Amino acid sequence: MNNPQPTPSFDESIKQVMQTLPVPVRNYLAQGKYTSVARGLMAKYSLHIDQGAVVEREIMLLLMGVENPSEFIQALYSEARLDKKAVDGIVRDVNEQIFIPLREEMRKVVTAPAKPPR
Repeated sequence: MNNPQPTPSFDESIKQVMQTLPVPVRNYLAQGKYTSVARGLMAKYSLHIDQGAVVEREIMLLLMGVENPSEFIQALYSEARLDKKAVDGIVRDVNEQIFIPLREEMRKVVTAPAKPPR
């Protein structure tokens, strides 16, 4: 007889996903850097606190690979109720402020020579 596995808690699910992420992304999330980006976007686009919360959550889910870019954009339209101009700007800013630097950081990690064993 199969015993159903208990559903992991939200925190347990986050821990499981975090373990699968590349080190630069894991560090970025652990340091909460996406929060300051979200706050900057809130100010830049004059977002209400509830809209800013959606943006911050969606950035986190995007970084974790839980959502893809089209789901990110759709959430900005449907949940944050942002217009096309704001969504386009946020997408551009998230790419420039988060993903381009992370991509460069990941390239450094991949191309860095391995440390010789001691």
